Amino acid sequence: MLLIDDHVVIAQAMAEALRGAGYDPVEYVGEDAFDVESILTVAERLRPDVALVDLNLGAGRSGFPLIGPLVGRGVKVVAFTASDDPLAMARCVEAGATAFLHKASPFDALLLTIDRVLAGEELISQHRRQELLAVLRSFRDADDSRLARLAALTPREQEVLKALMAGHTAARIAEDSYVSIRTVRTHIEAIHRKLGVKSQLSAVAFAREVGWPREG
Repeated sequence: MLLIDDHVVIAQAMAEALRGAGYDPVEYVGEDAFDVESILTVAERLRPDVALVDLNLGAGRSGFPLIGPLVGRGVKVVAFTASDDPLAMARCVEAGATAFLHKASPFDALLLTIDRVLAGEELISQHRRQELLAVLRSFRDADDSRLARLAALTPREQEVLKALMAGHTAARIAEDSYVSIRTVRTHIEAIHRKLGVKSQLSAVAFAREVGWPREG
């Protein structure tokens, strides 16, 4: 069994508890080796039947990119999450996770989940899978709509929005761009109109919620 968690002390304690419950071998990956290749190297060596993957690995790192590659190697993934967010659950299902478990669940619930996974039980019904995937599709449709609005901004309007996201005022943007503040305010009004928002704060929030600007 492979355990992936950014809290080393917790991971060590959980690994010991799992060994004490009769699961062996159990190995954990610490916070210095959270890149996909390092974890897959451990998985290739250990060849675990089950991997327990924390979805929040700290420092902005996510466990989601690990699920697919592990599943592709025949590992059954149980995703740990501290959230009840249906979107997170949907991403787990899409990536191929066999089950997800809230981090506040008692240890006995974890053991039962592992036993059921090892027994080949279906812990997520097909109906629930379809519900979650529908949530994901709806989110992505809304995401695409927002990105389309952002793409409709002119190059200059995009630059002004980026400056607003960096915390710059209209006066600062005008000064840095060698244009009048009236020109900058005209760009800001166009940004509000195209994004369907009423304030600079809302425009910034709109862009950040979809991770704009995106590389590539």
